[in-house]
Amino acid sequence: MNFIYYLIMVAVALGLQHGVSDLVAIAGVNPDFLLIAVCAIALYAGRGQGTIWGAAVGFIEDSLTGGLIGSHAFVLSLVAFIAGSMMSYRSLQSAYSLTAGLIVGLLALVHNLFLYLLNVHGAAGWLTGLLMAVFLPAVYTLFWALIIFAVVPESIWEKIYKTEPSTLF
Repeated sequence: MNFIYYLIMVAVALGLQHGVSDLVAIAGVNPDFLLIAVCAIALYAGRGQGTIWGAAVGFIEDSLTGGLIGSHAFVLSLVAFIAGSMMSYRSLQSAYSLTAGLIVGLLALVHNLFLYLLNVHGAAGWLTGLLMAVFLPAVYTLFWALIIFAVVPESIWEKIYKTEPSTLF
């Protein structure tokens, strides 16, 4: 049953990432909804399954963006592994949603830094590139993660995370 919830979460995140993120962009800085979804999945699924989900979502993102094939898959699987190691379901409960959001913000920094290093072409303007491609998107993703974790009612998180774990993914 969790597999279906995870698919829905990824589908919503893909829709937000490729349909809405340009509308909520500030000065060309977009939030990363896929990163938030992968971190939320890794909370319950743990390191192993979270890493698989991160790689799968990353390959989908790689195929949609046309960038370096495998870069998003590698980085999202790494972030999911770290999220599965650092966080737990309790992180999403009302008292801990700030902690979960902050951890997602830190993981967004890691995510954006690795993507920047994998995709950087030349050294001209590297400080501006770090600011625009790493730091500001991470802060904006942190903002959206805090909103999502705070707005989604605890009953929905419980419905997703209190069901029996799926053996497929």
